[in-house]
Amino acid sequence: MSGGASELDDDNGANEAHEAPRRARIDLDLTPLRHRAFRNLWIGRTVSNLGGVIVTVAVPYQMYSPAGPADFYSGVLRTMMLIRGTPDPLSGRLSGVEFAQVASAANLGHLEARVAAALVSLRVAVVSGGILCAAGGVATALLLPGFRRDDADRPLE
Repeated sequence: MSGGASELDDDNGANEAHEAPRRARIDLDLTPLRHRAFRNLWIGRTVSNLGGVIVTVAVPYQMYSPAGPADFYSGVLRTMMLIRGTPDPLSGRLSGVEFAQVASAANLGHLEARVAAALVSLRVAVVSGGILCAAGGVATALLLPGFRRDDADRPLE
């Protein structure tokens, strides 16, 4: 055993445990920004990156913006067909069915997308929703030919 006092006074041991933790320091060198050419290059690159992000958001927004008016127009057409094609004793019941369909359509679409993404992939989920929607429209047109031949001047058959 060497002397006990020297082990207790050792600076490399117990004293470090009682020191406050040091904060990580980030050294940021801004000296290149003092040069005008580099500063202009950095600002140009930042603006370019911002433009790329804006395009990523703006293009899908422009693609989806006609969807709102188209959905409203299809709702008006559905309501008119429901009013014209439903006998009076059934109009209340079928209005309730239409309300339930409109209220649940978005949630059913989300469910389909989640299931398809979980089973296959995200791309398949996106594409399958559009394909199922188009297939539903074609099936409706084939199964209900009276609505295809609908004319506002004469009653439905």
